[in-house]
Amino acid sequence: MSGGSGSSRCRNFSKAYLRHLFIAGEILALELASIHNLYFYLKLMRTAREKIIEGRFSEWKKEILKSVSLNNITTEA
Repeated sequence: MSGGSGSSRCRNFSKAYLRHLFIAGEILALELASIHNLYFYLKLMRTAREKIIEGRFSEWKKEILKSVSLNNITTEA
């Protein structure tokens, strides 16, 4: 789905195909979106635990909040 997704299930589909699935109302769109979101949150929590152990959580949190901010989203032409 998005560039950084490591979910093997999501990497097999183009953004155009995923868009088609959503527009067509296909249940597969919802399944893939759920898998992608679960992967994202599991990876986020794994990294958060690592940063807490390293004592760098506060800095990491600021970086993450900047990177996922809606202000940083760019549209593709």
